[in-house]
Amino acid sequence: MSAVSRAVLALALVAAPLAAQAPGLPVHGGGFRGGSELIGTIGWSGGESQAGDATTFAGTFAYGWSRVGLAGTFGLVSGTLSQATAGALVGLRLLGDGVQSPFEVGAFGGAGLLFGGSCAEDAATSTGPCDEAGDWRIPLGASFAVAITTPYVSIRPWLAPRAEIFEALDEEKTVTKFAGSAGVDLRFAGGFGVRLLWEKVESQDQTLGVGLSYRF
Repeated sequence: MSAVSRAVLALALVAAPLAAQAPGLPVHGGGFRGGSELIGTIGWSGGESQAGDATTFAGTFAYGWSRVGLAGTFGLVSGTLSQATAGALVGLRLLGDGVQSPFEVGAFGGAGLLFGGSCAEDAATSTGPCDEAGDWRIPLGASFAVAITTPYVSIRPWLAPRAEIFEALDEEKTVTKFAGSAGVDLRFAGGFGVRLLWEKVESQDQTLGVGLSYRF
């Protein structure tokens, strides 16, 4: 078993039973809220990205406790390749809490997987995940957020630079790239929220995302 495979297995065990940073969606670096949260997200990715030229529909369950957060995502990718996508994320808040201090610094690690599809028979005309290692996606990075509180909504712009490790299931090699995501979380009274996300991975097309959340 390769080192990357062992890392994926370890992350899966830590995040069980959550099974979120799935290919086709930007990695969320806005931190976790206390308690349980459900998020529905739509992502749009370009042809030279892991999911290919596609629209991704996904649901996420997240749970935050003290300084630790866990999230699991499952979704469907509709585009050049019709596949399923799944991922898990573990986050740790290192500094701040967004309440007593408006600034928050955290670290995160996760794993995501595309599965259930196949590349085009003609490799010369295929795009996205057919062109490079990338069945597994393993983001490891840091997150920086600031909370801007108003009487009606908490506005949380955030930035999440990271290393992105890719491993193809049928190849004995890995690829590590620099990546980053950014966005704004709007958290309303009553538990509702809105997420706007953007992501760019080195040598790949950007990915955009919009999500609605509810904390209970």
